[in-house]
Amino acid sequence: MANTHEYKVQVEAWFRDDYLANKYPACEIKSGKVDLAWGGRFAYDGLVLKNGKLQAVYCLSCSEYKTAGGKGGAGKFYKIQSDILKMVGTTCPIKVLAFTGKTMLAKVIMEQKNGRLPKDIHCELVELPPELFKLVQKINAESVKEVTPDML
Repeated sequence: MANTHEYKVQVEAWFRDDYLANKYPACEIKSGKVDLAWGGRFAYDGLVLKNGKLQAVYCLSCSEYKTAGGKGGAGKFYKIQSDILKMVGTTCPIKVLAFTGKTMLAKVIMEQKNGRLPKDIHCELVELPPELFKLVQKINAESVKEVTPDML
């Protein structure tokens, strides 16, 4: 199985400690769980707090929508829809989906424009540093090798 643990250790840490910290310099940045309106809690990749008050929640996606063969990755998109459901369930004023993959960002924006996803969820492209970009490509390539024709 592809070692996606490195996403958490390296990519998500960079996302919080560098990307979000630079975007929100006067705020505390961390990961953590937030209460959902219907009960339960959801762990976000990034929480932005100012004076102890939650300002924004972030989910980070390192997936492309298009596969190497040019087809849409439905399973990857379902994960984004799941994240959106959790964002809808929080009272946080700013909800952001951050993407490293341009094709996934384009898919989500198209779905928002067509009224199939909430428009109040902000979407943004995150450019990874070269070494993290290579790591994401490596992990994604390992994941693709694990999908066999028998599984499709």
